Amino acid sequence: MAKRGESVSAEFKFKVVLEALREESSLAEIASKYDVTSKSIQNWKKEFIENGKSIFNKTKELKNQKNALNEKDEYIEELHGTVGELTVQLNWLKKKSTQLELMSGRKK
Repeated sequence: MAKRGESVSAEFKFKVVLEALREESSLAEIASKYDVTSKSIQNWKKEFIENGKSIFNKTKELKNQKNALNEKDEYIEELHGTVGELTVQLNWLKKKSTQLELMSGRKK
């Protein structure tokens, strides 16, 4: 199905891996059926087995990801506040600098 160097969908890989795990056909037969290499199937199967446990840890992972996002959001809010404060200070300094220049008789 996929040409050399062309990416295939996760759904396609999942379908092929499930068929390989059933062991009703050889890898060569499956590879021929789906027009992929046996090596690709072996790689997908290995990746599936290594990462399959994450399906059952989904809630814990989601909680950790949400916590990390919340921490980043808080940090971004803090940075926005700092930028706002610095902008106010800069504008105040520009205004005072202009006033001092006018008072001293210098003009830009």
